[in-house]
Amino acid sequence: MKNISLYILEKLNIQSIDINKCSFTDKELLDDYEAVRSSYTKAEKEPIANKYGVSSLKMHDIELAILDELRKNRFDKKEFDRQDITNFYRYDIGERYEKLKTYLDKEPKEFVEYLLEFLKEKAKAFNPRYLSPANKYTLKRISNLQKYLNHQ
Repeated sequence: MKNISLYILEKLNIQSIDINKCSFTDKELLDDYEAVRSSYTKAEKEPIANKYGVSSLKMHDIELAILDELRKNRFDKKEFDRQDITNFYRYDIGERYEKLKTYLDKEPKEFVEYLLEFLKEKAKAFNPRYLSPANKYTLKRISNLQKYLNHQ
């Protein structure tokens, strides 16, 4: 079943849309994100690409546009959840501080603080005598987030 805004865009055959004048809910954005990930044909991707003003029909380009909209929504939020963290890490962030910093600069400070606290809580469960590679990666993320917040 199509959502109403996608149906309207298809019927109007809108090729470009000013997404600064539109606001999408997180649920709508996540539904579109999953729809793009499971689409293979031009006919499936084109309405979603048009909805977010993306001229390319590459899956990755459409996903990035949706992630950017999710980021805009984080600026309006007072409380965050695990889904916000998942959406943030869907960007190709990597491990290096310099690359992480470029993404963190675009996020609200409250979200960065929430992310740091979330990772600290997660790290409390680590066994200090044995740290898996995933545990070490989480500790590196914590260190990078603290470094970022200290330089703000």
